[in-house]
Amino acid sequence: MKFRIIINGKFTNDIQLKRIIEKYKSNYNLDVRVTWDAGDIKEFIKESEVGYDRIVVVGGDGSLNEAVDGLMRLPDAPELAQIPLGTANDLAISSKVPVDMESAFHFAFTKKTHPVDVIQVNERYVINAASLGQAARVTQNTPEFLKGVVGKYAYSLSGLLAYFDTSNPVPFVDGFDNDEEYLFGYVCNGNACGGGFSVSEDAKIDDGLMDVLLIKKFDLSSVANVTFDLWKNNDNEYIKRYRTDSLYIESKLNLAMSLDGELYSNNKFYFKVLPKALNLVMHEDSELLCRNTSQNKDSQIFTTV
Repeated sequence: MKFRIIINGKFTNDIQLKRIIEKYKSNYNLDVRVTWDAGDIKEFIKESEVGYDRIVVVGGDGSLNEAVDGLMRLPDAPELAQIPLGTANDLAISSKVPVDMESAFHFAFTKKTHPVDVIQVNERYVINAASLGQAARVTQNTPEFLKGVVGKYAYSLSGLLAYFDTSNPVPFVDGFDNDEEYLFGYVCNGNACGGGFSVSEDAKIDDGLMDVLLIKKFDLSSVANVTFDLWKNNDNEYIKRYRTDSLYIESKLNLAMSLDGELYSNNKFYFKVLPKALNLVMHEDSELLCRNTSQNKDSQIFTTV
């Protein structure tokens, strides 16, 4: 096999990373590319269409998203593996990718791939989760210094503040119920986002469906109930959950969205699941694979004909 390692440029001074790559250069057929500007990963992916078997992305959720977006534009894409060095690393954790760098490299170079779904959003692609409206502000407003101090919990703190931030909210509707307006939304391929926030404990990455969580505006007196039901994966008068293979979201004004941590905005979003569209290196015992756990049969499912 021939590998290409693509490194997010902000990690190039990591001494352990340099040492590991030098070791792997002597044992595997590989080359290395380092990013400096936005869009570099896509360019390196495009160069890898012919002659490469597996892409290994070293970085966080945003780097993984750019790699997926690039791979999905190739007619015959190489396999994908991740060395998770970001703040949240939600998909990597659910996929049981080791957090230790040395172990993560061994995993990326030796483990088998599994065919997984990818969600197309307009002209973009997402492999783990898209957050909408006020939820997207969590990504936008979480400062880098806070990530450095408290790690993935920075997203939880920012998320809590977002629930009470009523400045310039943009309500939106979904295509299944145009009478209800929502302020928060999560559309997930995986089961968690934002540093471990569970959108659906039953979500699978290879079932041909995306898990949707929508939250209406609520007042202070309902905070405890909403928080409890979100934690317990329950619905209530403010929370709506369902599964679907396609989805339409619309707002009167431009709506913020975060695609695996990468910001995007529009006022109309068309979501579509592309079943088993990418080969991803995952642990065979990952909870995200259908074969390992059964889904909740009571889940509400909408599918297109």
